[in-house]
Amino acid sequence: KAQRAMISERDSLLAQIDQALGDTVAIRERERNALDENNRFLYDHLQMLKEQAAATEAATKAQEEAAQAAKQAEQDAAARLRDVIGKQRDLQIQLAEVYDPATAEMLRQVDALNALDPALRELQQRVWDAQKAASDAAKAEAELTAAREAAAKIAEQRRGLEIQLADILDPAGAEAMRRADALAALTDPVSKAIQQQIYDAMDAKAAADALAQANEEAAKAQRAHADAIAAARNVLADAYERESNALKGTIEKFSEFAKTIREFRDGLLGSNNPATSLAMARNRFGATSRGASLGNEGALSAFTGDANAYLDAARNAGTFKDYQQALAAVMSGSNSAIGYSEGMVSQAQRQLDALDRQVAGILQVNDNVVTVAQALDRYNATVTAELPVIGETVTAGLNSLTSTVQSGQQAQQSQQADQQTVLERMMIALNSMERKMAAWDRGDSVSISNETDNALTVAP
Repeated sequence: KAQRAMISERDSLLAQIDQALGDTVAIRERERNALDENNRFLYDHLQMLKEQAAATEAATKAQEEAAQAAKQAEQDAAARLRDVIGKQRDLQIQLAEVYDPATAEMLRQVDALNALDPALRELQQRVWDAQKAASDAAKAEAELTAAREAAAKIAEQRRGLEIQLADILDPAGAEAMRRADALAALTDPVSKAIQQQIYDAMDAKAAADALAQANEEAAKAQRAHADAIAAARNVLADAYERESNALKGTIEKFSEFAKTIREFRDGLLGSNNPATSLAMARNRFGATSRGASLGNEGALSAFTGDANAYLDAARNAGTFKDYQQALAAVMSGSNSAIGYSEGMVSQAQRQLDALDRQVAGILQVNDNVVTVAQALDRYNATVTAELPVIGETVTAGLNSLTSTVQSGQQAQQSQQADQQTVLERMMIALNSMERKMAAWDRGDSVSISNETDNALTVAP
């Protein structure tokens, strides 16, 4: 019994080992050996049926696994195909985005619709239409805003150019335009009113500054006017003194020339001595006589000496005809010299009288005229009323100074005309003297007259 128990225990352990090892053959063999021989046939048939069922189950499972594998392979192929088609579609859409973004968007929408349930496609299309309408409206609004901004920028640039042009042509108008723009930019009425008050205060201050500047400039102009009148009076007084002295000297000098030559000529009329002439004395007297007739002061001073030398030479070294010829020449030259000298005296006297008349009213000082300080005080007290008066005073002073200058120019022109007249008279006298000397040389009689029109006829 103990042995059987040990054998049973050993068989149990061996069965467990076979079970652990999965040795089905050993397990079946052990189970078959444990049966009665009569029952072993049934056990074998049972095992055969089990093996057939297992084979059938394995075959079924293999078929199912093969079908599952085929289905998975088909699904994997379809997925790969869809992936290729999707990548191809993406590339088509990317290419369309380069050349035609609208077409690319349409392709995306088509793909999205195809991916949706047919019942939802119409609703999706309505959503896209609404989005497109909103996008188009936003785009139109953006374009309108951009156009308005561009127009505003152009208007601002044009306004800036107009203000720059006004700065050149009309600075006050340019400032008014800037102020108008600044006021228009203010939306708050209170701020706009304050800004206008600021502009009004600026204008009032500018007007006050301009009035003060005008007052100062007017005072300066008045002082400059007074100084200019005083300076012009001094310059005119100096010029008058200088010209007066020069004219008086001319009067005295040429009066003396005329007196000396007249006395000499009158003395010649009382002497009728025969004489001879020398060529040298005649030439010297001829040059002196021509110079005296032209107003040469040296010739006028030497006239009587050279005339006496010429007459002495004619008396001592020539015939009576030579002396008569010399006498006629000296008489004619004397008349020309006397005429020029007296003409210069008369002209200088006229110029002196005209100069006296011109400066008589200017050089007189009126004691009733107020001083510059008093005039400034009166001006500062009544600046608005005095401005026109100051302007008239300045204008009158300028007109007076202009009239004085014009009178001086007229006097100078008159003097030049008188000098031209005297020169013409001298040339006539010189030509007459030459004709008489030529007649004397031919042996013709010569008529000599003085300033009293008493004619003396001499013959060779």
